[in-house]
Amino acid sequence: MASTISLVYGGTTITLSPLSSSPPDNTVDVGTIVKKGIFGTLFTYITTYSKVNHRLEFNNVSKTNADYLNVWCLNKYTLTYTDTAGGSYSVKIINEGPPFAWMPRTAADSKFAGSLMIREI
Repeated sequence: MASTISLVYGGTTITLSPLSSSPPDNTVDVGTIVKKGIFGTLFTYITTYSKVNHRLEFNNVSKTNADYLNVWCLNKYTLTYTDTAGGSYSVKIINEGPPFAWMPRTAADSKFAGSLMIREI
């Protein structure tokens, strides 16, 4: 895949080229807003909105970039995701564990590989 993505947090930008991407998984979130009126009446508003999940596969990721992404995943930071088309989204990395691990058959701690699962917020 010849496209690139960028992830930004706190002034640090990481640009990566995914090997593959699964088709986006569209999920629907439900939000509830409860308001109290001037005479004590409660009003409940229920909204639904579509969110996009992506799973991207990578290899040959530098140690520095892998360390940043693993820490961002661990701390559940909100990142800015920019795709090739120029679309910009607020996302979180939703991997259950560190997304990147040492890439076999390379010098120790030089290159990393893994899957990055991101979800629009």
